[in-house]
Amino acid sequence: MKKLVLFFSMLAICFGLTSCTSTEDKVKESVNGFLNGYFAMDYDTAYTFCTSELAETLKIVISDREYVNDEIKKIIEEASKKTTFKIIKIDTESVPEEAFVEYEIYPAGAERSISKSLTVSKVNKVWKVSGMN
Repeated sequence: MKKLVLFFSMLAICFGLTSCTSTEDKVKESVNGFLNGYFAMDYDTAYTFCTSELAETLKIVISDREYVNDEIKKIIEEASKKTTFKIIKIDTESVPEEAFVEYEIYPAGAERSISKSLTVSKVNKVWKVSGMN
């Protein structure tokens, strides 16, 4: 009887660990898709990885760029496309249906990284970036 209880306990732990890894992987996939699109200035792709509310906010912010001088716009585009990032930490445990992601940005030519964070929310069973900090 003890062996049976131990077996089911171990099985429950394995399922629990699998679901945590799966959640973290899904969050990471969403964050990678969003940030890759964002820094490549492929905003249509980035929008698919974020909530509709964040997408609308970004569209407003990005629309202001049309008033920027063409030479400056080109410099910004080149720098943005050379920017890389690294995910440092993913917290999927603190709040149900939300994850908090810490990452570092490595701007082109910069000597130091910049620490940033994102909030990722589960929307209709899909993890979407919902906030940028």
